[in-house]
Amino acid sequence: MSEVNIPFDNGLLIPPGYINPVTPGYFPWPITSGAGTNIIDPTNAAVIYVATNGNDAISNVGGPTNPFLTIAAAINYRSTIPATTPVTIMVGPGAFGGAWALADNTWVVGAAATNTGSNFANANYPTVITAPITLTNSLAGGSICGVSNLALTGVAVSSGIVPCNANITDCSVTALSSESALTVSQVASELVTLNCRNCRFFSDDTVNTAPLVLAAGVNANNLTFNSCRFNVLSPMSRVFLVVGNLVIEDCDISNTGSDDTFEPLISLVGDVGAVNLTVNGSTLSYSDVTTVEVSGNKLAVLFEPAIGYACNASVTNNTINIFLGGGNHDIIKSTGGAGTNVNLTQGANICTLDGYSI
Repeated sequence: MSEVNIPFDNGLLIPPGYINPVTPGYFPWPITSGAGTNIIDPTNAAVIYVATNGNDAISNVGGPTNPFLTIAAAINYRSTIPATTPVTIMVGPGAFGGAWALADNTWVVGAAATNTGSNFANANYPTVITAPITLTNSLAGGSICGVSNLALTGVAVSSGIVPCNANITDCSVTALSSESALTVSQVASELVTLNCRNCRFFSDDTVNTAPLVLAAGVNANNLTFNSCRFNVLSPMSRVFLVVGNLVIEDCDISNTGSDDTFEPLISLVGDVGAVNLTVNGSTLSYSDVTTVEVSGNKLAVLFEPAIGYACNASVTNNTINIFLGGGNHDIIKSTGGAGTNVNLTQGANICTLDGYSI
């Protein structure tokens, strides 16, 4: 009997991201690792594919060799799967339409993006969504939705009749003219919990007055940003205007406009009860280091507590680069008067210019 050489089998007949044992697909299996970053569950029961060479025929089920053409069609097909079943929609490189809403237990994942460092351009994100999208939930019991590896033009996160839990990871989010890049809102007073990691939020509108990140509601939202970059070009735009609880860790927050009148980088509004702010290990800066500021609003943080409510804050281990001129030094302020309270813990911050006091 002749000898037959059988290749070593490592137990993985078709590796993730491959359409057969030797032919790779057009994107890797969407697994992110590290504490707090697992927005994609590798045990997802269903995976739907979208690509520029796909088709939206009614008979299509979005397999890896016969993907859908549009994300909207993939989401429509996803609606035939129980909402409690986790589903990943894998999107290949190219430009795809937006104006779709992502709901419970669904993730949209694009092709892997290039690490762009300080570059806010979308060119390094192979999968581009050309219109704003919405993240929301309709199931009670802690369902979640999210997006990853996408270049986006505006994101709205909204609770419905139940709380909304959403994740945005490894995305670039650009604001449309005169609009916010990220908007968080509530319906029926339900909370929004949003976690963002390794994202870039940017507005290139030099006269935009909308905050880059706007979160409003009748109850306190919960927003967390880790290792993200934020930049506005308009002196009239705040980077954050948040009603609720805000955590910013290892982020870069900048206003690169030039004027004698600016808006604060971070505004925390406390008119829905006690709210909490944590800013840790981040850089907060205005690039204009020559013009004397006259408005008094060129600030790292502005607290806006309502009467009877408190803002609790920890601002530590940050680098703050703010030039005020004219003998001004205050970079953290509160608008609150009698009956309001701001509890601020700060330490080990490095202030490189003349803005250094509260």
